Amino acid sequence: MLKPIPHSQLADHWNDTAPFLRAALARSNGRYDERSVAQSLVNRDMQLWAAIQDGRIVSAAATQIAVYPTGLRSCLFLLGGGDGAAILENEAPVLGWAREQGCTLAELIGRRGWVRRLPEWENELVILERKL
Repeated sequence: MLKPIPHSQLADHWNDTAPFLRAALARSNGRYDERSVAQSLVNRDMQLWAAIQDGRIVSAAATQIAVYPTGLRSCLFLLGGGDGAAILENEAPVLGWAREQGCTLAELIGRRGWVRRLPEWENELVILERKL
């Protein structure tokens, strides 16, 4: 079950969850790194989530609330590695939490493979990048 890690327990769980986030961080093209995510968690700008099975962490995710200039609030997913199915099967707690935060949209930026694994999500945008 995917559960939020309480702010008071971040230090206790960071070493167990960070390895799962590294793959997503490596694919963020500099948007995030381990240090910035850790600091955002400490500052309460992000929320850490962990899927726990048989008493051990099998995957992790981080979420961040984005507030757009129009006032739209969105929950951005930074999905970690490990058992991706554990995250997908348990997205309801995250989406419920996002609604409680006033979000009306959830967004995920990730590999193309997530499109097949998330049939309820719409593939609305393409992000094009060019290194400068």
